[in-house]
Amino acid sequence: MWNDFYMCLWQLSRDDRYIHRLYTHFKHASVMQLNTGAWMVNSVCQQDEEFRSRWQRLVNANGPVFGGPISI
Repeated sequence: MWNDFYMCLWQLSRDDRYIHRLYTHFKHASVMQLNTGAWMVNSVCQQDEEFRSRWQRLVNANGPVFGGPISI
């Protein structure tokens, strides 16, 4: 649920610190958290160009968090 919490905070504030917190949590997440997190991030990236570009910038600078076909 922490990923939903940070996503909601980002959507309300558009403050990049919440994207960074999501990314940091995913770097240390369990497999289940990564699976649900990948779905959430992919879904939001498809719906919100601003989130997608900011997430991608973070991934480009620090490396991907999700394996497989989701490189976001």
